[in-house]
Amino acid sequence: MLAVIARALREECRCPTGVNVLRNDALSALGAAAAAAAAFVRVNVLHGVAATDQGLVEGRAAEALRYRRSLGIATEIWADVEVKFATPLYDPGFEAAIRAAARRSGADRLLVTGEATGSPPSLERVRAAKAAAGATPVLVASGVDRDNVASLLAACDGVIVGSAFKEDGDVAHPVDSNRVAYFMNEVRSARRGAGLPA
Repeated sequence: MLAVIARALREECRCPTGVNVLRNDALSALGAAAAAAAAFVRVNVLHGVAATDQGLVEGRAAEALRYRRSLGIATEIWADVEVKFATPLYDPGFEAAIRAAARRSGADRLLVTGEATGSPPSLERVRAAKAAAGATPVLVASGVDRDNVASLLAACDGVIVGSAFKEDGDVAHPVDSNRVAYFMNEVRSARRGAGLPA
């Protein structure tokens, strides 16, 4: 079903589509992405082990990379580092975890979140991730809204937006087209300010 939905979205929207199978099923996500010709998958715990509100979640980077290779697809793996609603059991430090995700675990893009949905990471954390990531792009993946998007975009390579687009900023509510328009106006303004195409 995920593959069918992802393919329909890709064809209808004509934009890159990704798959995230919660809580952490990278192999199912890659399988659905292969069937849908999706551009990326999101993996909440690619390496290490995290204690979460849903129990222990174990990363399986090598298995995911082997499976992607066996499928013969170029689908990118977008990996959270110290994902929201989770605490790493092995904690070498945030910058070391960023380096491990990029270099040892093969993530194509790194995602930085706050503590929960709608909670942004600090600018210092985003800058630390960017400095440690080397050439691997870093995206902020929680808590981005029209008030902070300009400062966050200045510190990273992109953002993932969810609850900021919803009515009253509540992830359980429908998308509010006015909130989307206000947000995108801020993005365009930030891009112009940085000398980038709006």
